[in-house]
Amino acid sequence: MRPSAYNLGVGQMAGLNSERGQMAIFIALIFQVLFVFFAVTVNVGMLVHQKINLQNSVDLAAYYAAQRQAEILNAIAHTNYQIHQSWKLLAWRLRAVGDLGRKNTAHGTPTTAQFGENHPAFRLPVGATLPEAIWLGNPFICTALGRWQSDSPAINRGGENLCYSPNFAVPGIPTPNVGPVRFLSFVGPLLAFTRNMQRIQRLDCEDAGPANFSIAARWLLSYREAVRRRKITISRLANNLSGRPPPAFGVPGGPGDFVDLTGESVRKGAFNTFERNLTRPNRAGSKVVGRGENFEMLNSLALPQAAGQPQPGGSGEMGFPNWLNDRTVWPLIYYTDFVSLVVGGSDCRGVQKPLIFPQGKPANYDRMRLFYDPSGTLLARLNEVDDPLTSSSLGVEKNPWFMAYVGIRAKVKVSLPFSPFGEPVELEARAFAKPFGGTVGPWSYLKWPRESFGSTGTAAEKVDVLAPNGMISGDPQSVTFGSNSFPNFSRFPGDTLGLSSQRSLASLRPALVIQRAPLARTFWENQPPATPANADVVDTADHLAFSNLPRDNPSGDGPWIRKYEIAAIAPNYFDAMYYSIEPNFDRSYIGKDRLNRFALRRDFGFDPRLPQQEFGVLDQVEVAGERNGIYLGEVAGSENNFYTIRGQGDGSWARVLTGWIPNGAFRYLDPTNPEEFPRGSDQDPRFGRCAQRTRTQLPSVGIPGSCAQGGRTGYSVKIISRDYLLSDRHELGGSGMVGSLLNPPPNF
Repeated sequence: MRPSAYNLGVGQMAGLNSERGQMAIFIALIFQVLFVFFAVTVNVGMLVHQKINLQNSVDLAAYYAAQRQAEILNAIAHTNYQIHQSWKLLAWRLRAVGDLGRKNTAHGTPTTAQFGENHPAFRLPVGATLPEAIWLGNPFICTALGRWQSDSPAINRGGENLCYSPNFAVPGIPTPNVGPVRFLSFVGPLLAFTRNMQRIQRLDCEDAGPANFSIAARWLLSYREAVRRRKITISRLANNLSGRPPPAFGVPGGPGDFVDLTGESVRKGAFNTFERNLTRPNRAGSKVVGRGENFEMLNSLALPQAAGQPQPGGSGEMGFPNWLNDRTVWPLIYYTDFVSLVVGGSDCRGVQKPLIFPQGKPANYDRMRLFYDPSGTLLARLNEVDDPLTSSSLGVEKNPWFMAYVGIRAKVKVSLPFSPFGEPVELEARAFAKPFGGTVGPWSYLKWPRESFGSTGTAAEKVDVLAPNGMISGDPQSVTFGSNSFPNFSRFPGDTLGLSSQRSLASLRPALVIQRAPLARTFWENQPPATPANADVVDTADHLAFSNLPRDNPSGDGPWIRKYEIAAIAPNYFDAMYYSIEPNFDRSYIGKDRLNRFALRRDFGFDPRLPQQEFGVLDQVEVAGERNGIYLGEVAGSENNFYTIRGQGDGSWARVLTGWIPNGAFRYLDPTNPEEFPRGSDQDPRFGRCAQRTRTQLPSVGIPGSCAQGGRTGYSVKIISRDYLLSDRHELGGSGMVGSLLNPPPNF
C-alpha cells in the first residue's frame, strides 16, 4: 500500500521540504552558458589570430614582390645614369680634347653655315628643319696638331697648328722664280726641295680633314654604341616589369608576374613568402581553397595602360613601355675639313663642316676611304636608320602618373574547434606595397601633365638648361636647334656654362706639358667595332681611351688620358641630385644576372686588360681624386673644374647617398615628400655619409648604395593602402599638377 503523508515519519517529512541540490541544477545551466561564451571567445580569438596572421603574411608577400620591383627599377636607374655618363664623355671629348688646338675657346662668333636638305644620317626628327645659321664659335673637332701625332710636345708638320682658329689658313709654298739663273747648279736641288715641301704640306692638308672626320665619327659612334647597349638593357628590364619577361626564363608574365634579376618568378617567390609565414591552420586552409585560387598578385606596371605595345626596336628587341619615355636628342658635332683654293696647290684652309653624310663629307673623300674607312663600315654606321634603341639619347624619363606598386590578395579557409556546424570560415586579406625614395633620372622639363607623353615646358623650364632641345610630348615639330645642340652638361643644378667654362676647357692642357704619349694612339686603338656587338655579349671593354703599348701604359692601369676621362664623367653635384647612383653596381646587381639575360653593363672604367676586375662609381670618384685632384684641375680654395663630388678620403663616394635616410624603425626622411621631410632635414649629417659600407665589412648585405649605416640611394619599399592608390589628389607632375593615377588598381 502506497504510504500517505499521514503514515510518514517526521524525518521523512523534513527531507521532502529540503532545498538541497537546487544549486547543482543552476550550476549545470550556468556552465552551459559559460561554455557557449568560452567557445565563442575561443573561436573569435582564433579567427582574429588567423586573420592577423593572414594579413601579416600578405603584407610580407607584397613587400617581397615590391622589393623585386624596386631592385629592377634600381638597375634601370643606374643604367640610365651610365647613358648620362656616355653623354658627358662625348661632350668632354668634343670640347676639351677635340677643340684642344684652338687659341681662344671663348666661343661666340656667329658664322653662317648652309645646311643641305634633311638627311637620315643626321637623325633629325620627321618634319624638323635646321636653321640657316649656326654659331660656329661652338666647339669643333680638329686633330691637326703635334700633340695628336708625336711623342714630343713640339708641334710637327713644320711647327704648324692647323687648329689655331676656325678658319685658319696656311699659305701655299711658292715655287721660286729662278728666271735667268735656272741653269745654275743650286737651282735644281732648290726646286726639288721646294716641290717636296709643297708635296708634304699638300698631303698634310689632304689628310687632316679625313682624319678629323674619322675621329669625330668614331667618337659619335662610340657614344651611340654605349647608349644602344644600355637602352637594350633598360628595354629588357622595363618590359619585364610590364609583364613581358625574356622568353628564356619560361615565365608567362602578364599582370600577375615578372622575373627578378636572377630569373626567378616573383609570383612564386611571393607565394613562398606568403605560405612560409602562415600558421599551420592557415596553411592547411590555404590548400583547401586551392593554390590557383587562394593567391593573386597584381603588378601595376603590367596593367594594359602602363605596359602598352612598344614599338619594335632593332635586332628583335622591343622598345619602351608607356611608363618610360626616351629622351631622344640630335646632337650637333662639327669637325674641321681642309681644302686648297688652288687646284694642286699647297695652300691649306680650314672649313667647319657638320658631321653629316653626304653633305658634310671631307673634300678628300677618297683619301678617307683609303686610309680611315677602307671597308666603308664607318659611313654605313653613320647612315643607319634609326629605331627606338639606336637613336642618340640622354636616357629615359619615367612617367610619374604610372605608379609602380604591387598588390597581393589571398584567401584561406579556417576550421574552428567549436563551430556548431563544422563549416570552415573563409578569410581574405590584401595588401599593397610600392618602391619609394629613388628616381630613374631627371625629366627633360619641370612639368609632366597627366595626359602628356613626356615632360613639357619652355626652354627656361628645362631641368638641365645645357642639354639639347628634345621633343616635347613626342612632337617632332617641337625640336629646335641652337648652340645648346652641341654636347654639354650641367655640373651642378643651375649651371649655365658646363664645359664651356675656361677652366673646364683648359683642364687637359697642363697635362700635355708633362705627358709624352700622343693622343692618336689612345683614341684610335679602343674605338667601337665596325659592326654593333651582340647585345647578349658581356662587355669586354668600355669606350674610354686605351693603349696596350707599354710606353703609353707604364703604370699598368691605363694611359694617362684615360684617368682624365674618368674624372670628367665621375658623378658631380647635378648627378647626385637627379640620379639614383649605385656606387658598386658590379657587385650589387650584375652578379645577380648570372645568365646575362638582361645584359647589365659594367660601369665606365672596367676593362679586362687592366688588373682591377671590379670597377664602379666609387672607384671613379677615387680615381678622380688621385694625386690631390690633378685630374679634376683642383685649385686650393675653389671648386674643381667639373664639380665632381669630393669627400674625405675613402668616404668621398658616399656623396651620392642623397636619396633618403632611415628615421627610426618605421619612418624615413625622403626629400621628394615634403610631408615627411621637415625643414632643415637636408642638414642631417647622415645625408651623403656612410658610417659602415657593405663592400668590405658586410659583403653579403645587399643594400642599395652599399652602405649599412648612413644615407641611401635608389628605391626601397613601403606598405601603402588601396585608398592612397585610388586618390585623385596626387601631385606627381610638378607643382600644381594634381590628379589620379593612370594605373589605379582594378577590382582587386
